[in-house]
Amino acid sequence: MIGFLKKHKILSGFLIFICIVIITFSVFSISVRVGIPKERHYVSYIKGIWEPWPPIELAQDMERVKEDNINLVSFGPLVIYPAVQFFYEPLMFNLMKQAKKNGLAVHIAPQAFGPGGAEPGNVDEKDIEKYTEKVIGWAKISEKYGVEYFSPMTEADYVLGPDRAVEWHKEVLPEIREVYSGKVIAKWTPRCGCVTDMDIGLLDCVAAEHEFGYNWTIATLQRVVASKDYDGVMLDVFPPDNIEELETFHEWFEDSVKKTSSEAKKYNIPIYIGEFATATEKPKFLEKIMGGPLVSKEEQAEFTARYLDAVMPYYDGVIYCGWSLPGYGVKDKPVEQVIKNRFGIKDIRCELPEILNPEDIASRIPVRTNLVFEENFEGKGWETRNADYAYSIDKKFGDAYRMIVKFKIVEGTAMVFFEDERQTNPLKTFYVCQIAEAGRLLFMRQESPTGGPSEPDRTMVAEPRIEMKPNVWNNLEISRNKNYFAIYLNDRLVHAFSDPNPLKGSFELSSALYSHLNSNNHVVYSQIKVFK
Repeated sequence: MIGFLKKHKILSGFLIFICIVIITFSVFSISVRVGIPKERHYVSYIKGIWEPWPPIELAQDMERVKEDNINLVSFGPLVIYPAVQFFYEPLMFNLMKQAKKNGLAVHIAPQAFGPGGAEPGNVDEKDIEKYTEKVIGWAKISEKYGVEYFSPMTEADYVLGPDRAVEWHKEVLPEIREVYSGKVIAKWTPRCGCVTDMDIGLLDCVAAEHEFGYNWTIATLQRVVASKDYDGVMLDVFPPDNIEELETFHEWFEDSVKKTSSEAKKYNIPIYIGEFATATEKPKFLEKIMGGPLVSKEEQAEFTARYLDAVMPYYDGVIYCGWSLPGYGVKDKPVEQVIKNRFGIKDIRCELPEILNPEDIASRIPVRTNLVFEENFEGKGWETRNADYAYSIDKKFGDAYRMIVKFKIVEGTAMVFFEDERQTNPLKTFYVCQIAEAGRLLFMRQESPTGGPSEPDRTMVAEPRIEMKPNVWNNLEISRNKNYFAIYLNDRLVHAFSDPNPLKGSFELSSALYSHLNSNNHVVYSQIKVFK
């Protein structure tokens, strides 16, 4: 043997090199399993990063990841390609170790497809048995190392087809529960269509497959229903490949987020985005599985900001696809700053105002009598026409006050904004009372998900009919006690409500810019008083 090696020096050198690599990697493989913190730390709102790419850089950059306000790492060990697992799995353990040592939560979602994509028609029952065995193996590993969140499979509906995936999720859940005590989250994608035999009270999805959005709406709602026995549901929602459909996608997505969030509440399960991104490049070996259009780095950042602004107030968490992943990855691109800024916002989740008995709510608000602010406009009154001017009160009065505004409408509509967060909140949220000469008081909570005035999201809270005459002085009273608000007009209660996520901002008086009731708006304000 020694003679052979001397004779074939190049071959012997190569064999020695291979042996060194294998030994070194074996030592590394053992060492990364040692010292992994096993305590579980669940997060109240998931702000995560998913890395299907070998997570070498992600593990190295954990301090920077934390600085970007990311609190969870998500990854998918392969349950296919056995030859690759020897080299790939130690990288998974190393990422787990670095994340948990740095106080981040971990989510594991095994993958059963690679760069070539998935072909559900080629997956037989023996394949499913093999996948299940390996999934249970990873569930045991997740239990051993205190992994907080576990999904049976990444996009099982893409791997198995929607119908088989739903059945498999039912069958595998009890097996996972036997070996894993953390949170079990179902992880789906709507891109592979609807479940055939699941009626959710909408029109047949097959008949509507040609309509972008409608088919996806049914598919996402079906996935929520299919996850009702799990500890949560994740949806991997990427935009379509055609960039011309991007605006249509945003409009559909903003609507879908509210529908799916509402559906998840019916079953009392958290809902998350499991993956999303759009690509600045598509390497050939990943092109088949990279959804979304090709965009510039600036467009990627803009897309991500709008996506997060749409989903974060309504879902329980969101995970971006890729740290250093070619094309999608955030590292060293403008999108990284977007992630850092949006993930840094606290209390972003939006709960819609509750419509309860107004008299009951009003009874929970004490009458405030200590005058702390007064404006009389020097006895001359303050006029505004078609929103040409707005009078702002910059003082903050906390969450317990009584404000009385004296005004008269010459014609058109008065606008009284309160707890206005447009200067401080990216969602541009505020409450507004619109009081129309035609005899209508409209009260709304409003936000602009994209940060602009177009297509704002309005939550109608009340629209009572009132008696309103032009050129007559009226008193509008807004009383607040923490989450409770009451609106009075001329000492008569017109509405009261409770908001589980109340706003905190400034106050502003104005007139309507334009109203379908009247294109001319002229309002005079004569006095403002605030009591504590």
